[in-house]
Amino acid sequence: MAPRFDLVAPGLAAVERYRPDLLVVELLRGQRPFSGLLEQVDWRLCGLVSRWVERGRVTGALGELLLVHPGRHLRCAYLLVVGIGAMEEVSSLSCNRLLDDIVGVCDGLRLGSVALPLPGCSTGRVRPAVAAQLLAIRVDRRPLRVIAVARDHLHVEIAATLAQ
Repeated sequence: MAPRFDLVAPGLAAVERYRPDLLVVELLRGQRPFSGLLEQVDWRLCGLVSRWVERGRVTGALGELLLVHPGRHLRCAYLLVVGIGAMEEVSSLSCNRLLDDIVGVCDGLRLGSVALPLPGCSTGRVRPAVAAQLLAIRVDRRPLRVIAVARDHLHVEIAATLAQ
């Protein structure tokens, strides 16, 4: 069975319309203040991610994963905070590893859907078409619905890459 892809604009409300089983947010090491989807998730969780960072529970180190049940605060079964490292560590290679970890979580929990930003694109260090291609390779032949979060102006480029 082939994966199903949907593209949505950045924003928690847009993502939550899909009610994904897993919502993934990226944490850049040393990132303060938060921005984008992470900022919105942190706000909805009343600053919980900020407190985790302050207490050292999560740092944003490359490969770091923190899986939690968000309770009734988010419309998803699980929230996965993934560390993407420091800005200079972000690359297509590190994103490839990150996608392996995310797909591993989806497989391990037998999830049907995942919403995630295209890895590394928010930093400008990974081209959206490259991230989309890496994502398509990782989820190939899995019965997984993928809700890819990307800026509207990138949807055409990403859709063309995913259709290949």
